[in-house]
Amino acid sequence: MPIIFITLFVVFALEQFLLYRWSTSYFTQGIRIFTARIPANAPSRALLLPNSLERDVAPLTSTTLAFYPLTQHRIAFRESFAGSFTNPHQRYYPVMRGLIEVDARRDEIRVHGLCNWTVLVLPLVFLMLAIVGADRITAIVAALGFLVVFAIGYSIQRKAYFKVVEAVKAQL
Repeated sequence: MPIIFITLFVVFALEQFLLYRWSTSYFTQGIRIFTARIPANAPSRALLLPNSLERDVAPLTSTTLAFYPLTQHRIAFRESFAGSFTNPHQRYYPVMRGLIEVDARRDEIRVHGLCNWTVLVLPLVFLMLAIVGADRITAIVAALGFLVVFAIGYSIQRKAYFKVVEAVKAQL
């Protein structure tokens, strides 16, 4: 049983490390649970400024987002670690990390939300606890509680990601 919690802690710690380090492979690969496409021709795409997105999104949402250019055509974003300390009301479970991709071939800019690893691992932990644990009812109730937390976190982040889409459109 303790191996389950150790695995969960390792996954959580690794994910936080990759978020903090702005790992290109972490931000570009994963299950997409949010996608928005913005038509953008070549002159419009040239107007996209990664350095100003943080400033442009800030007044649109209560969520503090940080942006980081991964490559010339990809910009990663996530909840700011500093924002969670300065705004105590911003306490929710982040279920996504963001990616803005500029696709010259399709003449569009895509904003993606990729599912965080812990969102995938936690239901497996609850399932394992329900199967092998002595208190199956508690594991099932915890899993249902997690679904509520997931839905709230997704709803908050979805609104913030639509604000990112608005800010990108405003730059074009």
